[in-house]
Amino acid sequence: MKLSAPLLYGVIASIFLVIAPHAEHLPQWVSILSAILLAWRFYLAYSNNPLPPRWLLLGITIAIVAGIQSSYRTLFGSDAGVALLITLVSLKLLELRTARDATLVLYLACFIIITNFFYSQSITTALIMLASLLLILSTWLHLHTGTLGLRPRLKIASLILLQAIPLTLLLFILFPRVQGPLWGMPQDAYSSSGLSDSMSPGTLSKLSLSQAVAFRVSFEGTAPSREQMYWRGPILWDYDGVTWTAGISIRSKVPALEQTGDPLDYTVTLEPHNKRWLFALEMPTKLSIPSVITDDLQVLSKTPVIARVRYNVHSQITYRLNVEETPYQLQRALKLPPALNPRTLKLAADWRASLPNDVA
Repeated sequence: MKLSAPLLYGVIASIFLVIAPHAEHLPQWVSILSAILLAWRFYLAYSNNPLPPRWLLLGITIAIVAGIQSSYRTLFGSDAGVALLITLVSLKLLELRTARDATLVLYLACFIIITNFFYSQSITTALIMLASLLLILSTWLHLHTGTLGLRPRLKIASLILLQAIPLTLLLFILFPRVQGPLWGMPQDAYSSSGLSDSMSPGTLSKLSLSQAVAFRVSFEGTAPSREQMYWRGPILWDYDGVTWTAGISIRSKVPALEQTGDPLDYTVTLEPHNKRWLFALEMPTKLSIPSVITDDLQVLSKTPVIARVRYNVHSQITYRLNVEETPYQLQRALKLPPALNPRTLKLAADWRASLPNDVA
């Protein structure tokens, strides 16, 4: 069965509509290449020229895979996977010959709809994807009927979507909620906090650009000022000149906390990050879930946080801690690596020389 030009236009338009929202986060060359491939297929359908040979498509495929590998340094994960899917589906249009090929492309278009929600779950995105699905269904009806006009097809497609609403609501209520992303590599599954048990220059660049939610907080009464919102999480002690690590904390005596103001009560809803640490305003004194406060006052859960968790915290945000600190802790906190940058040492020495005492 030879595919008609109007049907091909519908398939091309369906692919264009579902991949267009991806342009803002894909590498520019991926968007340009996809647009060229779609325009090429439109021209071939309009002019009734033959499709390109398979050897040429194979060469373009190899170039696409190499480009994705170069841009993302991997072929796996959500970002690289979406870019690879979009370019290869656009390329698939150039070997669209049969009804089976058209059906496969339309099914892939439905899958690409889902990938748009990896990056945005706004009402605008939902409306664009709803319009995309309406066009896909209309094109699918054209593929299997061939005689219906555009208006009747859109009417039937709208009716199908309306009939799907009750089932959608039923699935929304009954289907179990899954913590973490539905698709991605294991390292992508717990990236909400953006922190790890080590830190070196450059590792926080991704975190600074991330829009992901790490945790939410609800205060009982008036919230503290921004200057008082220091959220204590992982504590890193040891520095080798390049990387900070947690190390092993051993205190010779129990930390002594002196309260100097009113305590604060609040509730934290923490997203999963697959580590044990919990976030709290310093200085936390009591939590509502099983946890421990370490010698260096880091709050740790009994088990890794692999699902969203909510806990109540009692914190003392004005306090004095270990007024008479042990020499070991002071020595460890002030220890410098043997090969520290001499310019850094000189800068610190200049600062100290310009001030009257250590406190200043």
